[in-house]
Amino acid sequence: GDFVSAVSATEVNDDGKEFAERRKETESDAENLCLRSRIHSEINDLDHVAETAEIEFPETREESFSEAHEAYASAPAIVALDTETEPFDEKRGIGPRNAKMIGLALSFDGAGKTDYMTTPEAWPLLMPESDQTVIFHNAKFDLGVLKRTGLPAPIAWEDTLIASHLLDETGEHGLKPLAKEHLGIDDPMTFEEADRMRLLDPEVFSEYARNDARYTFRLWPKFRREMERQGLMAVYELEKAVTPVVMAMEDAGMKLDIQQMDEMRREVQTEADNIESEVYERAGCRFDLHSPQKVAAILFDNLGVPSKKETKGGQRSVDREALEDVRGYHPAVDAVLRYREIDKLASTFLSVLPSFADEAGRIHPEFKQLGATSGRFSCSNPNVQQIPSRSELGKKLRRMFVADEGNALVVADWSQMELRILAQYSKDPLLLSTYQSGTETDLHTLTASRMFGKAEADVSQPERAVAKMINFGIAYGITSIGLFNRLRPQGVDVTLEQCELFITDYFKAYSGVRKFLDQVEPRLRERGYVRNWSGRRRRVSGRTAREVRQAQNFIIQSTAADMAKTAMVRLHSALPEGTRFIAMVHDEFIVECRRELAEDVRALMVEAMQAAPDGFIVPMVVEAKIADNWGDAK
Repeated sequence: GDFVSAVSATEVNDDGKEFAERRKETESDAENLCLRSRIHSEINDLDHVAETAEIEFPETREESFSEAHEAYASAPAIVALDTETEPFDEKRGIGPRNAKMIGLALSFDGAGKTDYMTTPEAWPLLMPESDQTVIFHNAKFDLGVLKRTGLPAPIAWEDTLIASHLLDETGEHGLKPLAKEHLGIDDPMTFEEADRMRLLDPEVFSEYARNDARYTFRLWPKFRREMERQGLMAVYELEKAVTPVVMAMEDAGMKLDIQQMDEMRREVQTEADNIESEVYERAGCRFDLHSPQKVAAILFDNLGVPSKKETKGGQRSVDREALEDVRGYHPAVDAVLRYREIDKLASTFLSVLPSFADEAGRIHPEFKQLGATSGRFSCSNPNVQQIPSRSELGKKLRRMFVADEGNALVVADWSQMELRILAQYSKDPLLLSTYQSGTETDLHTLTASRMFGKAEADVSQPERAVAKMINFGIAYGITSIGLFNRLRPQGVDVTLEQCELFITDYFKAYSGVRKFLDQVEPRLRERGYVRNWSGRRRRVSGRTAREVRQAQNFIIQSTAADMAKTAMVRLHSALPEGTRFIAMVHDEFIVECRRELAEDVRALMVEAMQAAPDGFIVPMVVEAKIADNWGDAK
């Protein structure tokens, strides 16, 4: 609806030496942990017990798989499933995408009808039937483990992890904290504790795994009821639909041109060495460029550069913003900034990215669909979202991401997505007319002309830069200080007072935007949350200006996130066979396909991404390009 109502498992193959080491490590904790496992067998179940607080689980044993299969042949409609894998070990290259399954836990009632099986031959027979709904906690992980193990994926499933994020976007979402908070489990055993006991007393680990399934089973009805009460089921179903898309995207991966990247790394290192020598020459001495204290001493004490910013600890700051503000005082400042940019590119990307590549030269970043409170994605291992997009070095690095032979990359992005969403919410006449006119309009020049009272033809580049920064910054709750800190690095010579005036003039030109933003605080104070177009919530009190800005930002950013996720699901189902959705970087979709299909895929991407949510009167515009590499598609 409109804003007025909307805001309203390790394989057990250890030799004797490793066993002895683990036994020595865990013996001191054995008695205590065994006691804890007995305590864990009595769980406070508020949903099933009215008068007594404890349920005593019967002693369980690992049945033969024929016994287990017979016992559960007439299982209920809902079953919680948890896979256990070998521990992750970065040194051995074991992580979420390749860890081997070592056990399967199933719970049919959240209590005694729960078992854990480590016999691989049993797993296929124990898998839930097609008419059962499976409850996971982190479905993406468990579905991935099942797929790697050759076990069937359930047709119907739910995810308490997604539900937890939607119900408390800033809380803890691990299964153990949730069991403690919502089920009254005093001290749930962690995986690390249970794994240390695995060889010494396997039953401790088995009970740990069974409890994971029990907790998951019991959390789901609580979370479902609360999501229904808060009107979050539509967003929950969207997040569920996104999960298989993300899994396919991570499996596909992005191909690197390792040879070209190695050549670029050598070139960049040579350039970094040259800039480092330049810094020393301009400073008149050698020093540690990676030490903030040494950099501060050289610039501020030796070279007389003024210090205009302090760290939270009261030290003189030499971060990017601080140095950008004093860039013109000495050539050494500019050299330090250039060195940092190129050194970061070399150390963070050029030297690291190839280490993530598989035998086919593809990296498989992990995309977290609920990595931010707004619902936006975060990325890790490696974080391709951090690759610079505007600098020449960043663009050159993006050219290292290539299509396989005979393939092409199709890259699509929304045009001014957040500003169009802002126009929809605010109904500002000037913004609406700009986006609904159907003609090409330079919004930033238009904004500058209204702010500075001059014809569009007379708007200077610095004035347009100011307007552009405000246009995009408004969706992030930009302040005059924030505007000042963003304009200075772009070479716009402004004062803090001028930035305050710029923002005032902006809101005079776009009064509807001001009215929309002003509506957030009272509604936030009244309800304690804001809601976006699709129903996603952000809970903040609104007692501080920062919280109000967070809420204003959330409305725009979360709507963009949900539009992108809806488009991901729509596009994934429409892509022709053999075409791979390989990455989503911010609002940018990257698809790899056979070259002869590229034009058709481009049309599909534009169609899927331009479809606006129900009720939107502001059209979405998508630009899509075809190239051999990521960089040339921008």
